[in-house]
Amino acid sequence: MLKERFTSEYINLIELFRNELLNNGIQPIAYQGMPEPHLPIVGKKYYNAKYQIAFYGMETNYWGSLTDFLDIALKDVEKAVFFEQSAIDDQECLKWINNFHTSFWDFVFQFLATFYHVPLKNIMDGMCPEIIQSIIWGNTNSIERYCVSAEKEGVSAEVYEKVKKASKIFDGASHIISSVNPRVIIVLNWSEAEEWLVSFAKRTNVLKLELNNHFTYYYLRNSNTHIFWTAHPRWLSMNIGFQEQIELIISKFKEFNIWHELPEEQYVSLPTSENYTLNKSSIEYKREFISKLSAFLAENNLVLSGATLARILGENGITSQYGEQYVIGGRGIFNVIRRVWHYYHDELKDGSTSYNIARAFTKENGEYAY
Repeated sequence: MLKERFTSEYINLIELFRNELLNNGIQPIAYQGMPEPHLPIVGKKYYNAKYQIAFYGMETNYWGSLTDFLDIALKDVEKAVFFEQSAIDDQECLKWINNFHTSFWDFVFQFLATFYHVPLKNIMDGMCPEIIQSIIWGNTNSIERYCVSAEKEGVSAEVYEKVKKASKIFDGASHIISSVNPRVIIVLNWSEAEEWLVSFAKRTNVLKLELNNHFTYYYLRNSNTHIFWTAHPRWLSMNIGFQEQIELIISKFKEFNIWHELPEEQYVSLPTSENYTLNKSSIEYKREFISKLSAFLAENNLVLSGATLARILGENGITSQYGEQYVIGGRGIFNVIRRVWHYYHDELKDGSTSYNIARAFTKENGEYAY
């Protein structure tokens, strides 16, 4: 399902990008010398990986050919989505480090080695392809700066600006989150504007914490996404050091309980996802939510009105099975409470939980709902 969602999301974006550049009979050859847009590359092992992590840099350097990309997008848009898949799946990225080991990929490989408890040499020697294939690689700018490649290839500023403007449709975190929703995104580009991340979301649903110098954490409540935003690896290598920053990030994984458990000390194979995330609006989710909430309320001799519960559900995107919000003062919220009570009382014969539910929720006048 995740791969299909990713494919659909980026097919639509590529079609819009292609049509914008090839309107009025313009042919792909008109963009000779321009780099192609760097689309996020989702490794083939990502979809079933337990630890779904995306790494985002600033930009690429001489990334392909826009003319070739548009030619493919005219013939087979889906092929264009996965045009550069070999960078991750065939581990071509292993060749993209620098002599000083201060590059984006040096940081990523050292992070993966530390996180999965494998020797860095094993990663660099291509002995752990499944680890590299489990990540997403993206850039905050899909088209690199004019001075990086286009200017050197003789592309006019006017043509570059046209492509750059059209490429903005790919930029921003919203597309990767809405399609394959990585649990963690590590952004290695301190100069990028915060709008890259949160322009698509209600800021009231974004938690922001300044953790350290050049290190900020964001939590996007709507998608349950954790973002660790820090500086470019060159800055990190000169001012903090890769290993210290990596260990700090991983320590926050533990502190914020992003996963119930992290990789074991002895790496054997890539952990795969075993957790099934329930739809928040399903009756199964609401049973668990209401039972846990009622246990806390009963233990502390507290109550919650049906109207307040309806408001809590609405603020957290938990709707009826038909996608409708519960109306404050309406019958729907009490019907849900009763359904959950009957489940624990009649089906599971769980007297303790059903008692908590009966005791925890009231009508507006303070009387118990039962």
